[in-house]
Amino acid sequence: MTIDDFRSLTVAADGRRQSQRNRLGQDKGHRQEIGAFMAAVRGEKPPPIDEAELIETGLATIAVLESLQTGSRICL
Repeated sequence: MTIDDFRSLTVAADGRRQSQRNRLGQDKGHRQEIGAFMAAVRGEKPPPIDEAELIETGLATIAVLESLQTGSRICL
């Protein structure tokens, strides 16, 4: 699968290629992301990402960096 600048998608399988273009143009999701954030800030909807998941992602990122620096496995 290849996504070309969020404008087209090409899938290659079993020697065949199939392409699709986004009829609406380029969409990276920024407008929807900001809208979801603003709705959460206003209290209209829950946050788009659970706080616990954000913390876990941060801890995992720090563990990756530590592992790369030390060359050892980091348990979470």
